[in-house]
Amino acid sequence: MGKKIDKKKDAVKEALEVDKSKRIPKKLIYILGAVILAVLVSVFILLIAQERTKDIKDYTGSVTDEENVEIILKRIGTHILLPTDEKPVVATITDADSLIQEQSFYKDARNGYKVIIYSSKAIIYDPNNDILINVGPVILQDIEYGIKADN
Repeated sequence: MGKKIDKKKDAVKEALEVDKSKRIPKKLIYILGAVILAVLVSVFILLIAQERTKDIKDYTGSVTDEENVEIILKRIGTHILLPTDEKPVVATITDADSLIQEQSFYKDARNGYKVIIYSSKAIIYDPNNDILINVGPVILQDIEYGIKADN
């Protein structure tokens, strides 16, 4: 009877064992795991980027200039406290090289950046990367056209 039991144990072992040639190699499992992890991380990064820009409309004229200004000020307001008692002048830099030559305030400016000017401070803002490039005080001075600033 002992031999029958041993034969049955051997038969069960054989049935439970998977042919080694049919097993998935461990390297392949690790590679698949890494690929799945990379895809998940990529999706996560895309979702974060999408969330960050969901309230930003494109600047191609689909919204009014005033709406664009409000969007820009809202984004800048997440980085710095803005005056609430005045409406700023907002402009787009179109000739950064000339501005850089005129004033050191513009040294890191690029075409397409926004300049926001309040009575007390000026801000250079990169809307594509959502970062403040420079912030400085507004200093009124005589200009070459003979107009003097009111002090």
